[in-house]
Amino acid sequence: DVLEINLRGKACPHVLRIRVPGPPQKVEQNGRLLAEGGDDTHGYSMQGNKLVIRASDDAVASYKIYF
Repeated sequence: DVLEINLRGKACPHVLRIRVPGPPQKVEQNGRLLAEGGDDTHGYSMQGNKLVIRASDDAVASYKIYF
């Protein structure tokens, strides 16, 4: 299964918190593999049943999350 999230409009750094049934197999941002990171770094992490995606750049983002 794939969850797709697209952000449009003015680009800015962002944090997404998404309730998920379990950890993803992989996360892509704009077609590139996103690294699993810590709580304060660019990338993604799991906090309980929440997937947290952090982006510190100002890019408009398109995410694909694979389960």
